[in-house]
Amino acid sequence: MAQDDICENKGNYEEFVRNLPNITKRPRKNHGHHVLYCKNKANVKYFKNIITYFEAKDISYVRRRTLLEKL
Repeated sequence: MAQDDICENKGNYEEFVRNLPNITKRPRKNHGHHVLYCKNKANVKYFKNIITYFEAKDISYVRRRTLLEKL
């Protein structure tokens, strides 16, 4: 089983999973910072599939978080 580390990646990963339905909402303007979001709501199912794969393969929370943020 994957374990949490000193950077609290487990908590950050779980927060991402909880907020997955909000990934398609357009963010407010962030004073010059670029914030990416998923424009197509149909793509959320792929995120759910990837999360299921991560849990089955027991990948570390650091790796899970990195991969999801890059997607």
